Amino acid sequence: MPATQTPADPDGGLRAWLRTYATKNPCHGFRRAWAALRFDEGSAVNEKKVHRLWREEGLQVREHHPRKRARVSSMPPIDADAPNVVWALDFQFDVDGKP
Repeated sequence: MPATQTPADPDGGLRAWLRTYATKNPCHGFRRAWAALRFDEGSAVNEKKVHRLWREEGLQVREHHPRKRARVSSMPPIDADAPNVVWALDFQFDVDGKP
């Protein structure tokens, strides 16, 4: 039986603290949690232990999706391989002058 499922888990308090820290600070990872433990809480805990418990609890930082920028096309530009193959339209009015 793993130590996490036994009633006498030596790291039970630390696991609970990490879970509450992760819910309060969803953008922080285990390194910032370790720094908060070490410097704010005054607990002398090893960084490797915090990382192991962080992974065992299934905690992770939300994935960042960058914003889609304007004028950036996902399609590659079309290169002309012969004369008059690629046409560019650069007008706003047609022959009648209507928009």
